[in-house]
Amino acid sequence: MDTVLPYILVAILVPIVGFLVFLFIFSHVKKYRKITHNVNNTDGFTRKFIFNVQLTKEEF
Repeated sequence: MDTVLPYILVAILVPIVGFLVFLFIFSHVKKYRKITHNVNNTDGFTRKFIFNVQLTKEEF
């Protein structure tokens, strides 16, 4: 019985910790989307910033 207890604790604690990490990450993503009004102005790797300007090249 003593050898089974650590496995039971791990089986219970790992999903709980995983769920808490998921909530932590999701809350930051939700907060970021709220601040930026769900506008993404970078490429996929956040290397280049992309802006949409309502002007022609000449006007810009």
